[in-house]
Amino acid sequence: MNSRETREWLHSWNASEFLHEQRDMGRAKFPPARMEKYASDHRRVAALLENDAVGAQDLRLARMLETITAPLATLLTNPVPRYYSYTGVSVLDEFIDGERVDLDAQKCLCVLGIRGLMLEIARFETHSLVGIEPWSKDRFDEEEAARRLKVLARQFEAIAYLAKIVQIPEASLAQAGSQQYELLDAYCREDPQLSAVVQFTCIPRTTFHDEVLFLRTIAEDELCFKGMYLAARQAGEAIERGLLNSAAYFISQAVAFAVMLHESFRVLQSMPPEHFADFRDATGEASAVQSFNYQRLDVALFGLNSEKISVYQRVPHLRSLLNFSSRQFASLRTLLQSLNGESKGSEMIIEAARLLDRHLLSWRGLHLSFALRYLPEAAMGTGGTAGPSYLQKFFRQSLFADTEPDFGLIEEIFGTSWRVEEIFRAHPGTRIAPPEKLWARAGRNG
Repeated sequence: MNSRETREWLHSWNASEFLHEQRDMGRAKFPPARMEKYASDHRRVAALLENDAVGAQDLRLARMLETITAPLATLLTNPVPRYYSYTGVSVLDEFIDGERVDLDAQKCLCVLGIRGLMLEIARFETHSLVGIEPWSKDRFDEEEAARRLKVLARQFEAIAYLAKIVQIPEASLAQAGSQQYELLDAYCREDPQLSAVVQFTCIPRTTFHDEVLFLRTIAEDELCFKGMYLAARQAGEAIERGLLNSAAYFISQAVAFAVMLHESFRVLQSMPPEHFADFRDATGEASAVQSFNYQRLDVALFGLNSEKISVYQRVPHLRSLLNFSSRQFASLRTLLQSLNGESKGSEMIIEAARLLDRHLLSWRGLHLSFALRYLPEAAMGTGGTAGPSYLQKFFRQSLFADTEPDFGLIEEIFGTSWRVEEIFRAHPGTRIAPPEKLWARAGRNG
């Protein structure tokens, strides 16, 4: 294929057809012949990129095509979805562009991406309520959708605060909307490529309505993890350089991203458990545990957990996290421990870090609550983990030993705080029986 044919093929690639075909029936029922067609496109563009056969002006387009067809190419080889072949969140890297030197710009893009995804949830639910949404109609519940929109209003307040703290002008935030285009080329002409984020991170495997919310939440959370990681690394560097005011500021940004994680769970819990059961099997072995982005954040905050090393060794895309075992790397927890707590600047950092720690523990409590509410007691979790038991194992990891989750928040969102509190306080080997207030409360709640 000559360069002219390559360019014509790339610039005429039909993204509208790609999305329409899969959303019409759900990716799980996508015909093998059509899957092979897009897998072939993936192999073709991957070979072009590997051989440097794409001109600089078309590089962004070629990379986008490779990224959005990768899940289908993977599913053709292994029809059981895993995290990246299910979620399509790899496209987020084309949006944020991890090669950008400006970390503050990357954080701003995370915020714009989250808001764009939230706007699409609002559009999807509103259009479904008035009967003009063509996709994902199965098990649509008008009352749940109306309640979801009310909860979403609170999340928009949180994103406005997050935008303020990362210093995004209101005018720029207001422009964070997305479009649908016929050709892939149009998505790549956007800067940043927000519409690609919105469209290509949500290709459900079923036609059940609430799978859309589930996928949107995953993409939102990935952007929160990225923003928190950047802020945590900046805070660590500021501590090392003695810039204590800057360190406290970056930690406060991480706190604001953590609040967004809470609010995304608040919206997600509007999904009834039976609605999740409708599509859970279709998610295959996809699990957030497989998220490189999340595991990297975990290491940046707390250091390399020896109990996770075997997981990192076993999963190819997580192996690079073992590089954090270098003596040159210091986690945020280690750097916080090095501070002189008596100085005014240190006290400010510790105060901000304690708030971040509480929010992070609360988020893990919410994640555990989701598993306890939506997964059967004996169910194995996705990704080969033991469901809630895996989450319990790493629940108490924190920056400070005496940090506790916000049990009131957990109760407010999921109504399972007593179960989470029991798990949190049941330190192994310390008691024969749990504290009376826990087992007495458990008895009252059945």
